Amino acid sequence: MDNVNIRIIVIAVLACVVVLLSVIVLLQRKKRGRARRSRYIEALYALIGGRKDDAYTLLASAVRNGENDIDAYIQLGDLMRERGQAEKALQLHRGLTVRPGLSFDDEKAVQLSIAEDLAVLGKIERAVATLETVRKKRKDADVLAALHRLYHIQRDFESAYGALRELSRIDDSVTPSMRASYLTSVACALIESGDRDRAGKYLDKARKEDRACTEAIYLISGLAMDGGDLDRAARRWEELLSIDMGYFPEVAAKLEKALFESGRFDELEGILSRLLTKYPSDSLLLASLAGFYAKKGEILRGIDLLESERGRIAGDNNLAVALASLYIKNGRTDEALSVLEENGRIPPVPGSWKCGSCGETYDTSLGFCRTCCSFDSIRKDETTQ
Repeated sequence: MDNVNIRIIVIAVLACVVVLLSVIVLLQRKKRGRARRSRYIEALYALIGGRKDDAYTLLASAVRNGENDIDAYIQLGDLMRERGQAEKALQLHRGLTVRPGLSFDDEKAVQLSIAEDLAVLGKIERAVATLETVRKKRKDADVLAALHRLYHIQRDFESAYGALRELSRIDDSVTPSMRASYLTSVACALIESGDRDRAGKYLDKARKEDRACTEAIYLISGLAMDGGDLDRAARRWEELLSIDMGYFPEVAAKLEKALFESGRFDELEGILSRLLTKYPSDSLLLASLAGFYAKKGEILRGIDLLESERGRIAGDNNLAVALASLYIKNGRTDEALSVLEENGRIPPVPGSWKCGSCGETYDTSLGFCRTCCSFDSIRKDETTQ
């Protein structure tokens, strides 16, 4: 074999080796890329599954190995903040702002995280300023919702309400009733702090947003009663009950007191009768009207009213107890015992509602919590049933 052929063979072999090495390097790079990407994806699955410690470890590994997805850095910083490392989170998130070619969505996500870092560090004003910069570029629902919360934390209620109104223009789920509930929760907080005049103004705003906002009407009635405007209190109590009879167990005594102290106790009959026209089967109303007659000395009239519902009494504790009470006042003890025995002597079990934010319990459903001033947080407490 001559030298020419040998050189050709050597060159061919070397070429094959170079190609093979190139393929190996390329496969290794792809494998490393998949490994980096898989850690990020696994971290997202861990977050979805609520395994935040695993997600933190996976994200930290992905970043150390050169993960380029900006979301990996955002998520890692957010987990740092949750682990009490807000300063480190802020440094990490701020480092993302110098990346070239950020889209609006990427910039928004970074700035939202920075604002949260600042808020946790107690730098609320700087957090607000950060988001206001983004707000000027585009009206975005996430940014407006965050601003609403931050302004509320600052107790800048007007700005918080303004952000909420602006949010409602781009998000149909933020309804007038929700805005009314927010204003009512603000009023509740102001009442607790002693600023009743300012609270009244927020309640007026709440009713402009939603005339049927029961929690606002409830507070307006209470403010009127505390201020000595018993006429207004009575009118608002009746309005409240005409919208939602669920308030009756708590409101009935207050309504009666307002009318009695203003010398208009006789008007209670008309109010109860009007409510019965709207809620003809409500046993609490019937019992209250019968009790009103008894207080006026018209016990027989009250007995006649309840006996007209005799078919319902056997299965209704409210009516049974009310009728038995009137029988006793009329000296008809045997008939009272008969009604109670017919009813099975089952004592009424009041309903219970509980605030999901602070745990306060109530005998009736309210649209807000009077203890922690959270709105739309009170739910039926099934454990008491």
